[in-house]
Amino acid sequence: MGAILDVLKDYLEDRKDVAFAFLFGSAARGKLRKEGDIDIAVYFWPEKDIEWEAFD
Repeated sequence: MGAILDVLKDYLEDRKDVAFAFLFGSAARGKLRKEGDIDIAVYFWPEKDIEWEAFD
C-alpha cells in the first residue's frame, strides 16, 4: 500500500488546484485488508471565476 500512497501523494502535491487531501478509513488506521479500498478526501481550491447566487 505504501507505494500507491506515495504515487497519490506526489500526484496531488503537483496539482495547483488541490488545497489539501487526507487519508481516512481502515488504511489510515493501519488496518487495510488485501481486498480493502483506500479512502481519500480531496479539497480543491474554488475557481476564481465562479459567481455565487443568493437565495432568499
